[in-house]
Amino acid sequence: MPIFESPNLIGEDNSSDTGYHCYFKKQPESPSEIQSAIDAMDVSCCEAHRYCGSDSKIIQMLKARGLKSQIDDV
Repeated sequence: MPIFESPNLIGEDNSSDTGYHCYFKKQPESPSEIQSAIDAMDVSCCEAHRYCGSDSKIIQMLKARGLKSQIDDV
């Protein structure tokens, strides 16, 4: 679960009528937080966590992890 990979960045909501969902409660800022966010994206069961930025270094990191489908074109 993404929240276990990155508890400082990912929040969870069990109160909605649609059931459990998790979300980024804080955007990553440091290199270690960016890595933590990528770890969370990697274990997401439904690819709901996405990257829509333009930082080529982060895009390369995501592609290297096989997460190309979670990169949105900007």
